[in-house]
This record gives sequence, structure tokens and C-alpha cells, in this order.
Amino acid sequence: YRINEQSLTMCQFFCGIFFNFCYNSRGVNLNGFCSNNKVKSMTFSNAIKSYFKRFIDFKGRSSRSEFWWPIITIYIITIVAVLSVSAFGSPEPWSNLILLLWVGINILPAVAISVRRLHDMNATGWWYLLNFMFFGGVILLIWFCYSGTVGENKYGKDPLQKNEFL
Repeated sequence: YRINEQSLTMCQFFCGIFFNFCYNSRGVNLNGFCSNNKVKSMTFSNAIKSYFKRFIDFKGRSSRSEFWWPIITIYIITIVAVLSVSAFGSPEPWSNLILLLWVGINILPAVAISVRRLHDMNATGWWYLLNFMFFGGVILLIWFCYSGTVGENKYGKDPLQKNEFL
């Protein structure tokens, strides 16, 4: 598929790969999935800073870039760490402790940013509980690719209309 935009947001890139129904042959958005609007998005470094700075903030909204940059980074680091520990045969007790600490450090910020991402779509954070249902995580994964509510909603101002992210 050919997309006639100069730059793609991260979600548009992943939607194009994993859900190729996102665009038709002219790059036109289908059903509002992965907005084609040229909007400001958060940089990688600002997204990581925001992830840890707002680690217990369950209020407000988070844009797709603010959500996806840290989540993908955390998953890549976790997968590399698990594979490197398992590649050396029987893992040492300290390596398991480090992995457990890494996961423990990231649980609360990941839940908080997921709740804020749901708020961006004008949905309650209680929808995060779908993760504990069969295929619930897949539903949330697809839902997190949708663009947020344009303008202010009941959870706050549009994060893409702010002058500065941090």
C-alpha cells in the first residue's frame, strides 16, 4: 500500500504492518482508524520521561506516541533480557531477581499509561480489566491504535493540542 504522507506516526506504521486494512490504495483513512491528520506527536525521549514522571498519574490523557514509545521499549528490553538469561543455560538467582525487579518497576507505570490512553479515547480506565479476560489484551491492543478524542473530553484537554508535552 502507498501512503502519501511525509511522516507517519508510530501507530500508523504498526497498523500498516499488522492491520493492512487501515488504508486503501490511495492512503485514505478507513473508518477513522489511525488518523491521517498531521498532528504533533511526542518524541521518544519525551515519551520515556513522561512514562516515568507520570508513573502514578491515573488522571488525564496520553497520546498514542506517549503510550507506544515506552511500551514498545519496555517489551523489547524485557524480551532481550529474558532471551539473554535463558541463552546461558540455567539462570543464576541474581539474574532472575533483576528480571523480577525490572518487571516490578514497570507494572505501575504501564497500567497508569494504559488508563490514560483509554481516557484519551473518552473511555473509563476500568476497561483495562479486559487484560484479564481471554483475548482481552488483543482487544485493548487494537483499541490503543485508535486515535484519541479530538479536543477536550471529560478526562482533560487533548494532549496533541498542548504547546509542550513536559
